[in-house]
Amino acid sequence: MKQLLPTLACVLYLAGCTSSPTATKEQEAISAYIKEHANDPDSYQSVRFGKAEPWRQHNADKLEADQLLEKVNRSLDYVNKSTEQTIRMIRLNASKEQLKPFEARYEENLAEYKQIRAKYDSLKYSTDTTRIGSVLIHAFRGKNKMGALVLDSAQFVVYKDGKVKPL
Repeated sequence: MKQLLPTLACVLYLAGCTSSPTATKEQEAISAYIKEHANDPDSYQSVRFGKAEPWRQHNADKLEADQLLEKVNRSLDYVNKSTEQTIRMIRLNASKEQLKPFEARYEENLAEYKQIRAKYDSLKYSTDTTRIGSVLIHAFRGKNKMGALVLDSAQFVVYKDGKVKPL
């Protein structure tokens, strides 16, 4: 009986060490996404997944705000360019009819800038902590466009509905 106990403990330990980990729903969704968007889906090999972290609404809002900030800056550039064009036309003593297209473009660009800026400001300071999914880092191998097998990694958001979005 005393000899059976250590043997049983060793068998249970080895069984625990050799069991293969099962993929989570998030990992399966990411693997399916990569296979769907890969240059050579058959060459996809999963290497490892990072720990799933919660993805909350304020994370999504901050990401959208960062993207909007780039758009705000481009829109402001357009406003400045249309202002410069209008000033240039005024200096050339342009008639009111000649100025109308430049003034209209300025008003359109300014309105777009204000609209984007307002949305950016509302998203930047979002405090909504509702969990909307999980974020994971995934390392994988696959063939690139040249046919070489490469090791790559990316960060993905898996939403509660199963939708996957790379970051």
